[in-house]
Formats: sequence, structure tokens, C-alpha cells
Amino acid sequence: MCYLGDYKPDKITTLPWTPREKPVSGLVSVIIPTFNRKDYIIEAVESVVRQTYRPVEIVIVDDGSTDGTDIALREKYGNSEDLRSCRLVIVKQERFGGQRARNRGILEASGEFIQFLDSDDTLAPDKFALHVAHFNANPGLDISVGQTCAMENPARSLHAHREYEFLELMVRSVTWSQFSTLGPMVRSRVFKESNRVWDERMQKNHDDEFFVRLLLLGHTYGYCLAARAFIRPEDNRVRFGTQCVAERDHTFWRSRAIQLGSMWYYLPESLRNDSRFRHEMALALLLVCDALYRHGDREIALRSLQWAQNIVANTIWSSAGKLLSALARRKLAIPGFLVFRLHVFVYYRLTGIRDRLAKMGR
Repeated sequence: MCYLGDYKPDKITTLPWTPREKPVSGLVSVIIPTFNRKDYIIEAVESVVRQTYRPVEIVIVDDGSTDGTDIALREKYGNSEDLRSCRLVIVKQERFGGQRARNRGILEASGEFIQFLDSDDTLAPDKFALHVAHFNANPGLDISVGQTCAMENPARSLHAHREYEFLELMVRSVTWSQFSTLGPMVRSRVFKESNRVWDERMQKNHDDEFFVRLLLLGHTYGYCLAARAFIRPEDNRVRFGTQCVAERDHTFWRSRAIQLGSMWYYLPESLRNDSRFRHEMALALLLVCDALYRHGDREIALRSLQWAQNIVANTIWSSAGKLLSALARRKLAIPGFLVFRLHVFVYYRLTGIRDRLAKMGR
């Protein structure tokens, strides 16, 4: 894999088959990848069936389930009346992962609009109607960004709390998650171009990487915050931004490194030269550096540290960073992870970002 400054796009940059040239006008295609979710998938599908908007197509991509997910779907929806005029398409594939399943779903979809939905989450009944009205009122719009809330507390917003202009959104996307898989609705025309597919290397942070990449490639977006989706509090999901210094596994932080590499790769020069953006990116790299070092991935940790120093070169922080980096390289008596923790602490203090992150999390 390529990380950080060595980032290169995934080898799968276009879909292997051409998406439908003439999507069905007004049709919303909901793409639901699933793997062993028989206990939740019916609830997810029902949240689609209960939509006040029609026409709707449901595309379920079963990514090699072994728990009887397919049986549960057949038992529930063997009678088409239970779908309330929704069209249901079920595709089975070998176990390739969620991003491959989403890409396969795009190929199978017939709609003018694409809504992604994880098989353990749900949507508000008026979500599609609100998004489609938003698109119809703005013909040039590519992405309608809805709000994502906590299922256990629907009043609690987790993603897309408020509207941001492009620069502010990109700056915040570095250090705080702005997108979820199921928040936005996308026009299907977006997927006809290169580099508009889900990165199949990523196991986590895929939603932030994907939607930020679409915006950096020039696709237009607008907010439709009344359109809500709900994330289930399962799988040890931490209710904070993806960039918190919380305990995450090695896979998370490796995916995070790819995400930051992708963002920097597609970033326009104007943003690369923005001082606030550069400092936010440096902080994010330090958190990756700290976490990967603790997970034993010392090479990538040091590369992220070097990249952070290059991004904020010729600053007081960069000088302090060089000293701390030297200590880590020489393997002195100070434990490596403490050196990196000290590095992060110094940067927090000199930039004041710690306080900004605290405010953003409220």
C-alpha cells in the first residue's frame, strides 16, 4: 500500500463495467452492502420501504454472508406487496469487503440518484423526498449532504452538524469527520468519471476519503440537513470524530494514513498553501504517527512525522519536531511512544488546536 506523501490512487479507478448510460429519471437507488447482518438488515430495508418518496430501487449486495442473511431477506420479502412498490435486487458475491460491494452496487443501480446505506443503520422516512426536492431545485448539484444522527439519541448529530463553505469544510475534514456513508445522496452521473469509485484498499475511514475526494475533484455539493440518517451504536463505534486520540486498532490508523494521503494528493494548490489547513494536516499526521508507533508500525510512523515537518517547515513547531524525531531515531532511553506523545503535546500547545477540537466536539 501507499501512504502519506507516497500516496497513489487505488488501481481500481474506474468501474469495470459502464454504469447505465441513461438512468431512470427520478429513481432513487439505495445500495446496501451486507455481511452477516441478518439481525439488522430487515430493519435497514424497512427504513427504505417506509420512505414517503417513490420510485425507489433497493440494491442489496451480499458480500459472502454465512449467517442466513439471504434466507431472512427471502422470508421477509418473498411477497412483493411487502416492498410497497419498491424494486428489490439482491446480488451475491464472494467475500471482497464493503468497498467492493458498494462499487458492485453502483453497477447494478438504475437510478438517477444513489443513496448508500449500511445494513445495520436506518433512514428517516422523508429523507429521499427532501434530497430529491433539493436536487430538483438545484440542477447543477452533484451531492446533497444530509445529516447523520445517533440511533440511540436521534437529536444528537454526528456528521454534518451545520453548513460549511468549501475551504472551511476541507479544513475541518482533516481533523474531524464530516461525512458518513449514509448521509449524502449522489447523482449517478458522478460515477461515470475516473476516480469516482470507493477505494477498495480501505477497511475504515472509507466514507470520509470517498466524499472528500469527490469534492476535491470538483463535484458540487449543498446541504440538506433536514434529511436524516441514523447510525447504530454497534461495533465499538466511538461517538467522536475519526481523528480523536482514542484507542483504535492498527487497521483504523493504516486506513487513516491512506485517507490523509488521498486528501493531499487531490488537494488544489490554493489549499496546500493555506496556513490553517497545513497546520491541521500536520496535527492529523502526528496523531497517525503516535498511534502507528504504538502499534509497532515504526516505519510509517516516522514517515508521517517527516511529512508533518515538511508541511509546516520553518516554524517553531517544526524545529521542536526535528529534535524529537532525532531522539526517536536514536532509540534513546526514553520510550518511543512517549517521545511521540511529547511531540503531539508540543504541537497542541504551540498552535492552540486542542481548544478548537474541544469546541468542535460539543
